[in-house]
Amino acid sequence: MSKFYSLSVSFLLVVSITVAFNLLPAQSPPPIEDNSIFVKKTSGKIQVDGFLDEESWNEGNTLSNFWQYFPLDSARANARTEVTMLYDDQFLYVGVKSYTIGNEYITQSLRRDYGFGGNDNVTLHFDTYNDANTAFAFGMNAFGVRREALISNGGRQRQDFSSSWDNKWFGEVRTFEDHWIAEFAIPFNT
Repeated sequence: MSKFYSLSVSFLLVVSITVAFNLLPAQSPPPIEDNSIFVKKTSGKIQVDGFLDEESWNEGNTLSNFWQYFPLDSARANARTEVTMLYDDQFLYVGVKSYTIGNEYITQSLRRDYGFGGNDNVTLHFDTYNDANTAFAFGMNAFGVRREALISNGGRQRQDFSSSWDNKWFGEVRTFEDHWIAEFAIPFNT
């Protein structure tokens, strides 16, 4: 039996390039030190290919203590996911390694801007205004299909999520026997 895992990360990008993660609400939220990460500048070249094999990825800090979103939002995730972030003068790089049992991934669509629920995916929400109301979303599913959207009004209703916003960014996915990797390169000018 296949399970699907979803990771939605919201965070604030501050001028110093310190990134604080605000995970989805849970009944027992993790302490603040569990959901923040310092994003380091890399001088190395990162090739967005779905492999986190560049030495630069070893220099970055990794966040891995996530909470479930579905089916319950009050328990730690039952599969480990590791998120590492780096930046250079042009891009914010995000590497996500999601461990799984087996490699039978679920998706409801291979169409760009697929729906969030019911599939294996990782979606990043950037709250650049720090208002907990608007965000830029970038995501990929386990098959490498990308999605991006603008979120308004806190994303409380379906019409608050606009997938008509399309932008140029880069991402690749690789699947393995016990995990899959999503690698993002999001230009700062996006």
